[in-house]
Amino acid sequence: MIRDSLNFAWANCGGVPDQPLTAEHLEKLKELFADRATPWWKHVTGLNDTAARQLALAYISHVLTVAQSPPV
Repeated sequence: MIRDSLNFAWANCGGVPDQPLTAEHLEKLKELFADRATPWWKHVTGLNDTAARQLALAYISHVLTVAQSPPV
């Protein structure tokens, strides 16, 4: 579900392959991911909608931060 949500968000955020994502693309990607992944987080964790969405947004924010970090 996480991979599907990320693939959906990437395909629909407006980004262009081989080009850096703009701040607007990143925000759209986060929102699309959260929209798609929140029901799953809610189901798996038992959280309410608001808390599950916050968890989805925190997760995708972390993934994007790690993806943008220089290699160690």
